[in-house]
Amino acid sequence: MAGVWNTWTNHQTGEMKNSFGIITTEANELMRKVHNIKNRMPTILNDDLANSWVNENLNEKQITEIAATQFDTNKMSAHTVAKSFQQSNNPCEKFEYKIFTPQSLF
Repeated sequence: MAGVWNTWTNHQTGEMKNSFGIITTEANELMRKVHNIKNRMPTILNDDLANSWVNENLNEKQITEIAATQFDTNKMSAHTVAKSFQQSNNPCEKFEYKIFTPQSLF
């Protein structure tokens, strides 16, 4: 993914903190379907673009072009994960929510 980082300095205290941001672009077809109110997704880079991204000699036009890269929907997949995935032994395991209706309770 494309990102930026910088060291931020609090000029009053002198405290320094490393900070970062993830570059986003317009959501592709798949990501528009994944709880995506803002219609955006991380800018996912192939190896060639990732190598270019970390090159400090990019001009503004090159940065903008790479940042707008939209990863191919056909190279992605998605599946539902449990809301408690962080406590799971296998957080990437597929999960299917069961929908209960009043009739299914009896």
